[in-house]
Amino acid sequence: MNLTFKIISDLEKAKEYWNLLSPHKFIDDEWDFRYAFFKRLSYELHFIVAFDSEKPIALLPLQENNLLGLMPPYYPEDDQPFLEFFGGDDTDDNNILGDNSLFRELTSQVKERAYLAPLDPIFENFPNASWYENKYFVDITGYKSYEDFLVDKWGNSSRKKILQQIRKIEREHKIEIIYDNAKDIELLAEFNIERFGERSSFSYKYRKEIFKDLAKLYPVIMITMIIDGKKSAVSFGLHYKDAYVGMNAGVSSEIPDLPKMLTLYQMGRAIELGCRIYDAGKGDSGWKENFKFEKIYFCYLKKKKILINILFFKFLIIILYKCYLAINFKN
Repeated sequence: MNLTFKIISDLEKAKEYWNLLSPHKFIDDEWDFRYAFFKRLSYELHFIVAFDSEKPIALLPLQENNLLGLMPPYYPEDDQPFLEFFGGDDTDDNNILGDNSLFRELTSQVKERAYLAPLDPIFENFPNASWYENKYFVDITGYKSYEDFLVDKWGNSSRKKILQQIRKIEREHKIEIIYDNAKDIELLAEFNIERFGERSSFSYKYRKEIFKDLAKLYPVIMITMIIDGKKSAVSFGLHYKDAYVGMNAGVSSEIPDLPKMLTLYQMGRAIELGCRIYDAGKGDSGWKENFKFEKIYFCYLKKKKILINILFFKFLIIILYKCYLAINFKN
């Protein structure tokens, strides 16, 4: 194999290599999905393409995060730009496109400071790789309703308790459900900021526009819950192939246990629409472990910027030259 590497920053050329090498298995494999998170920020692409002779065979798709957007968790706040995967921390399934056995060779071409996360579990034994976060999902194949999920995954007492909580809300309140109303993205953002404050991703004003773009690109699976005549909860997910891809949700704090109800209603809707996978995304968020979801281990890899001290290099050359002269003088 005659390996060479190129760094691509041109948008159209990068898209060409992406579409050529992507497996298009998950929504994260789609250029349009990642580009939705990229296009509203002044980031520069840093795609590292591996060629065998002149044939492109692998791609490490990176972008330079200049600290304008969402920061990944655990990243040190030292105001230094860094390389990360194309699409940033909103992406889950990150890997080498094409021949992923070239991971070591491609990452060796990263000369800048980099924070590669979340990485596919196949890289967890790679030198210097560390645990990042878990991704949560449920195989809902064969379920007829969310109650089938509870029977399958939950114990008797915990299942009985959550059903009592949901039935109490249904009994004590008038509930109306609206499906797939993209206009309620605005309300979702408001609820999310109300709950998480500055920690909400919607504290970045451009975030709502991303969700509106995604609603135009993919079929949405949205639920708006109207409780006693008032909109009180909104969930936003995407339907990609046979998966429900959960993106975000916002819930009023006025009714206890409403977040649990919204989650199970989401799952019920995904089942109705024929989804086989309920993808709850990465990060526990304080509830996913309790919902008995399955999980996948994600890791990350940090790389420091390679700096060459020119003065030291010149000094080293001078010393070596003097040694050479001294040896030849003795001879």
